[in-house]
Amino acid sequence: MQAIKQEISKYMLRKDNIILVRKYSIVLMISSSIMVVIQYLKTNMRNIILRNLLFILVLNQ
Repeated sequence: MQAIKQEISKYMLRKDNIILVRKYSIVLMISSSIMVVIQYLKTNMRNIILRNLLFILVLNQ
């Protein structure tokens, strides 16, 4: 992440690249939020599956 920020600040020095940097930062924000959502879904799905397995085990006894 630090390297990416350094690259962005290098580009910020050039006026013509400001639009590009803006697009790049928006893409970064979107991708990071997608990663967070995927991580959340993974943990959620694991919890749901575990709950269902426990429920099935309880019913079978």
